[in-house]
Amino acid sequence: MPQEGGCAEAWRVAAVRYAAPVHEASPEDDALDYLRPASGKRRWAAAVALLLVALLGFGAADRYRAAHVRLWVVNGGAEPLTLDLTPFGVPKLELESGAARLCDVAAGDRVIEVAGEPLELRLAPSFAERWRGRVVYVLNPGGLGAVVWEEARYGPDDEAPPGPRLLHPHTFLRVDDVDIVGEGFPETTGGRRLTRLVFVPGEPQVVAQRLNELDASARLGYLEAHVAWLCAREAPPAYEAETLDAYRRLALELGAGERLRATLRAGLDAGSSLNVHRIYQDVECALGGDRALRAHYAELREQVPDDARLAYLAGRLDPDARGAEASYREALALDDALAYAHHGLAYLLAARGEFAPAAEAARRAVALAPDQPEFAEVLWLARLGAGETSALLAELQLDPFAPRSASLDAATERRVLELVASYDRPQLGRALAAYAASLGDDAADERLNLALATVAELEADGPGLVAAADALGGGRARHFRLLGLAAEGRLAELDEVLGAEADPWELLHASLAASAASDAPRAERWRSAAAAAFASQGAKGQALGQALAEPPADLDRLPLPLRDGALFFAVLAAAHPGDAERLQAAARRRLLGALAPAPSVRRFVSDR
Repeated sequence: MPQEGGCAEAWRVAAVRYAAPVHEASPEDDALDYLRPASGKRRWAAAVALLLVALLGFGAADRYRAAHVRLWVVNGGAEPLTLDLTPFGVPKLELESGAARLCDVAAGDRVIEVAGEPLELRLAPSFAERWRGRVVYVLNPGGLGAVVWEEARYGPDDEAPPGPRLLHPHTFLRVDDVDIVGEGFPETTGGRRLTRLVFVPGEPQVVAQRLNELDASARLGYLEAHVAWLCAREAPPAYEAETLDAYRRLALELGAGERLRATLRAGLDAGSSLNVHRIYQDVECALGGDRALRAHYAELREQVPDDARLAYLAGRLDPDARGAEASYREALALDDALAYAHHGLAYLLAARGEFAPAAEAARRAVALAPDQPEFAEVLWLARLGAGETSALLAELQLDPFAPRSASLDAATERRVLELVASYDRPQLGRALAAYAASLGDDAADERLNLALATVAELEADGPGLVAAADALGGGRARHFRLLGLAAEGRLAELDEVLGAEADPWELLHASLAASAASDAPRAERWRSAAAAAFASQGAKGQALGQALAEPPADLDRLPLPLRDGALFFAVLAAAHPGDAERLQAAARRRLLGALAPAPSVRRFVSDR
């Protein structure tokens, strides 16, 4: 069994296999003549001679086994690996990323250099371990390789083997119970049990997902090793952002927020990549440390005033949207090729309702980083808000009223429906029928129900939303049911759906529905609950919570999300009738075409 490693199931090896029949020699079978001495003396002499030969052979074999061990080297990093193993009788070893090699090396204690650091390797199996021949030493620089131990059982019983185990990410470890290294199990064997070591190469977030049935703490350790490695890179690989996000999500899922925070903080400095800084900021803000974080980045900016990245990062933390805009523009003055600064500016302008300049900034961000989906999404929303529906529909190169030859992904299909709803609302039914005609696989019902829910959301169709929620079920049902109940004014049922720990934006939906139904007490209760929920979300949330109590003179200073600004100001207009005209205008300016919650918000602000 592995001496070190997490215990978790990755995949089942196979069903129980049966051993091939093994022929057993009969007592009547003839033995070799030279093993049959004729007389007693000769028999004793032969036995002694054979014993001496056996002892000499045993001694020679033991000396060989004592001097040679199995060392398995794996390279789980993104760069080629070169190791000098000459102290162990092996020449310099070169491994490409994702490669592994089993070496027969000299036993003993030696020091080698790994990634510029000395590492002592103790390769010294005991007498019993040598003769069992099942010890394997694993050299896994940085702990970056996913090394899995698993077992197969052969025999007539139906007992399944235990689940595979991902060994914790150590640079060097010894595994005591290994028959096969890096190869598959045979179909049959004369034994009853075999074990093996497997190396799973690939991008870390992909490997972690592939091994998602393993013990989560072992997967967290594996991702953590990669995050530590990424934090030290001047030129990180393309998968950096995905790996960081996978690590963040798993750590928060396991309640390991402090461990996540410590790992990121340990590898962070002014020269770390933007992805590391951004995710560190998000984690600190989620854990309530945004005030100290703002002070830290203000200090970094003073130390390196000409660093465009630090100016951008300071802007991300500013709870004043105008201050954030100034930081983004300062970053672009220092480096106009900083895609994230263009993206930040585009998002901020679109959230303010300035869609045309937002689209210009978003185009620049997409041109600099065409593979960033979040950049493309802000460009889409900015153009939709700017009324470019005809151009967007033409650019899709897709007839929304004809069946698709292949089903689109959910995000693209939503965009089609958003465009049709904005450009020609009566044609939504035709577009939906075309989509339904293209669905032919087992997931057709679920995807069609999702499309129906999307159309109902775009139309603020309360009964349609509730029906879609009932059809969908699962986690997505809550969102659509809440919108449906709000659109229908079913306030008592809204109380049940919201529960004790509702999201502040859900509470604002409910508050607006209560205001539309002239139920002032409920509207006030839900609005106050939303303000309290915002107040627990750091400086930006606190600014929004305070605005719900007292709208600021400059509404454009509020750090509002892009999709929900119109909802926020519609709720404020209902709560502050004396200032309703200004607040309704702010809501109308932020309407994003037909996007939810635009229909219900538009209806509310246009009727007053």
